[in-house]
Formats: sequence, structure tokens, C-alpha cells
Amino acid sequence: MHGIRELLIEVTRRIHTAGFETPSEFFHHFIGEENEHMWFFAEFCLRYGGKIYRQPGGMTAEVPRSNLESLLVFTRILIFEELVDHFNSAMAVDERLNETIRAINRIHQDESRHIAFGRELVKALFAEVKQSSTEQELQDLAAYIRRYMTFSFESLYNPQVYRDAGVANASSCVHSCWPRRSGPSWSRAVPEDTQLPGEDGDH
Repeated sequence: MHGIRELLIEVTRRIHTAGFETPSEFFHHFIGEENEHMWFFAEFCLRYGGKIYRQPGGMTAEVPRSNLESLLVFTRILIFEELVDHFNSAMAVDERLNETIRAINRIHQDESRHIAFGRELVKALFAEVKQSSTEQELQDLAAYIRRYMTFSFESLYNPQVYRDAGVANASSCVHSCWPRRSGPSWSRAVPEDTQLPGEDGDH
């Protein structure tokens, strides 16, 4: 839910502004659909969990104010959409989960239009940034995105959720659950041949 709020804020800031004339029509549909998703997930959290957990701290405030800003914003949105789609697909068919949870994941499962659009937009934004960036700046960009991918995985594991579920040593449990760069969860969601803006395959 927090990820949806972030992407809605950033897309709304750019709709019908210079440089985003072409995608603005799609932005309208995107905002409407994601707003419905956020309401849906908020209702689930409040009805079944009794609260909405706070967003983990970290890289949410680290987007630099520069010519890279829009590229980083939409790259982060794309990472969020890809990650959510991966886990929605897995959880929708996981028979260990309650049927209500599986049904919610089935409803939110198909993000293919948003992902396809996001990939094309990130590609176009990177083409512009690449023309005015140094090799070091492109390497820094790729490193930042890698850090954000790690943060995105780790933010899925909230210690307070484990405490509320009665799990002892919640923080230690969370750290043991974090997928590593070489772990199966990372490998399934991020194929080894994935290239990020700023890496060799992009310039």
C-alpha cells in the first residue's frame, strides 16, 4: 500500500507537465487503477489486521533532486510493480495461504500493462539521461538502483508483523528471511541477465 501511495504522488506530480505530454493520457488510467488498489489493500489491512503498518524507513527519501530525478522515480515504480507482480502471482496459487489472501492476490495479479508501459518509459528516460551523463554518473545510477532493489526486498519483512503474530525474536527472524543476492527468492524475481540503467548493456 505504501508503495502505491509513493508512485501515485510521483505520477501525479508529472501528469500534463513538460516532457510527459505523450504518457499523460495513460497516467490518468494508471492513477485511477492504482488508487482503487490502494483502497482495496487498505480495507483488507483494517478489516483483518485492525491497522496499517508503518512504512519502513530507508531509501524512500533518497531520490536526488537532479536531472536524474524522473528516471529514478519511474525506475523505482517499475521495480515496485515487477516485485509486486512476482509475489502476487506466487501467493495467488500458494495453498498454504488463507483463501481470502489468495483471492486478493489473484485480483491484483495482472500488472502486465503497467509493467510494459513502465519499461518503455524508463528506457526513454534513460536514453535522455545517457546523453548528458558521465561514465561515473551512470555507474552511480546503477549502484543506486541495485541498493533500492535490495531495500525493496527487505522492506517486505516488517518485524512488527512478526511480533503481532507471536513470533519470538522477530528481528532475528526477519533478518534470516531476507533474500540474498544469490538466494532463490532473488534469482526468481531478478534473473541473472537483468541489466539496469547505467550498466554495460545500456551504453
